Amino acid sequence: MALNPDFFEPVIDVTVPASEFISDSPLETGDYFWRTCWQDVNGKWSVWGPVSSFMVQHGWDTIPLPFTPEAGAAMCYAEKDIDSINQVVVPGLYILVGGNNTGFYRYRPDLPANQALEMLRPTPMSQRPGSSITSHDWSSLGLQRIYAIFGGTPGDTLYLYRYLTKYNRWEVEDHRPLPRACGYGSCIAKDDRHIFLTLVIAGEYETTNFYENPNVFDPESENNEGGMATTDEEMLTPAVKLTSRGALISYFIDKPGYVNAAVFDAIGRKVINLAAEYQSGGGHTLEWHLTDSYGRKVGAGIFFVHLDIDGKRYVLKTTVW
Repeated sequence: MALNPDFFEPVIDVTVPASEFISDSPLETGDYFWRTCWQDVNGKWSVWGPVSSFMVQHGWDTIPLPFTPEAGAAMCYAEKDIDSINQVVVPGLYILVGGNNTGFYRYRPDLPANQALEMLRPTPMSQRPGSSITSHDWSSLGLQRIYAIFGGTPGDTLYLYRYLTKYNRWEVEDHRPLPRACGYGSCIAKDDRHIFLTLVIAGEYETTNFYENPNVFDPESENNEGGMATTDEEMLTPAVKLTSRGALISYFIDKPGYVNAAVFDAIGRKVINLAAEYQSGGGHTLEWHLTDSYGRKVGAGIFFVHLDIDGKRYVLKTTVW
C-alpha cells in the first residue's frame, strides 16, 4: 500500500495470512492505493491484482453555508433521522442560524455536497441568544424529534418546542411555560440515563439553574398523523423504565381525569400505592423507589404497575435485579 499508484515508497509492504490482515499503524491524511498478489502451494507468486484506493482524512471538513451563524445559533446530530422520500433511516445535522432569525436547516452527510443542505420549516420563534436544540431518538423505526428552546430575556414567557422530522412541523411540547427565560449560555440536552431532557437556564440571573423535564418520554410508536396526542388512538403509550434512582413511570392524559397507580408483585400482592388523585391533562411521571409501603427495599423479581387513567387500565411490567 502506498500514497501513489506506482507504489513508490510503500507505506505497508508485508506478507500476511490468507484470511485477513489488520494494521494498527496510524495513517496520514491522503489518498491510499493498495494491491495484492498471492502465493500458491508450490511457493509461486501470482501477478499483482487490480489497484484499489481509499481516502483518509483527519481534522475538520468545511461545509459552505448560505448564511452566517450569529448569536443564538445551535446545532445537534440526529443519528436516526428519516428520509421522507425513500423512507430509510439516515443521519442528519440540524442547524439554527441564530441572529433573531427563524432559519432552520438540515445537513445530510450521506448526500453529495450540492444536495446535502436542506431548508426546513422556519422555527416558530426568533432564535435569540440562549437558543439550543437536541435530538431525541424514539425507536428502531427511526422516528425522530428535535427539541428546542429559543432564547430570551428575564420576564419573557417561553416554552419548550419540538420538531417532528417526519412531518417537517414545529409544535409546543408542553403548554406550561419554562421556569425562566433562557438567556446566554442556556442549553438543552437529552439525558441518556433516563427518558427525559435536561435543561440549563443561564443568562442575566444571579444563579444558573438546572432542570429535568419529566414530560418528555419515549413512546415506541406514533399515529401516522403525528402531532400532539388528543384522542385514545393517538395517546402516547404509558411506559416504565428503570433508572439509577428506581423506576420511572411515564404517561400522557389527553384530558383531566382520575389516576390510580399501584405496584404488584409476580403473585398479585400489592407492594405499594403510587398515586390516587385527579390530574390535569398532559404528560406526567411517577417515581417508584423500589420500596414497599413500609419503606423497605423490594427483592429481585418481576413487578407489575397497574395504571388506571380515567377508567382505563394499563399493566406495565418491570424487572428488578
